[in-house]
Amino acid sequence: MSALGFVPTLVLGTLLGLPLSELFLYPHMLHTGVREAEPLVAAIHGYVAREGSAPRSLADLVPPDLSEVPTSWLGDGEFHYESVDTDAYPRRWRLRVRFRSRGSAPPSLRYESDENYTPPETPGWTTTPIGRWTYDHAH
Repeated sequence: MSALGFVPTLVLGTLLGLPLSELFLYPHMLHTGVREAEPLVAAIHGYVAREGSAPRSLADLVPPDLSEVPTSWLGDGEFHYESVDTDAYPRRWRLRVRFRSRGSAPPSLRYESDENYTPPETPGWTTTPIGRWTYDHAH
């Protein structure tokens, strides 16, 4: 890693509360985390196609879609799921991985089932695309 990449990584990782050992891996961590979450995303989409509605919780996927509710090695170790199924947005759901933070609102990776990403409502925050996910964070 060049010095130009090291300093921003060190600063961002420190703000996220990452241990120093994780800072060197941070540029690849988000992309790896997104790739490893794809089986969960596929299972939720499969449930919606089969049942006609979003699951109420990730536990609804166990079984037949998953053998157990998965955990994330990123952030706080959990996938935070919510169904946002409404008349205006039928069969819609959201999946997040939240990071440790010293502030009141932690940064997170976010997947929207319709891939319609609106910017975070928190002033001073931005959305950075990472594949089919976004990284919501302060700027």
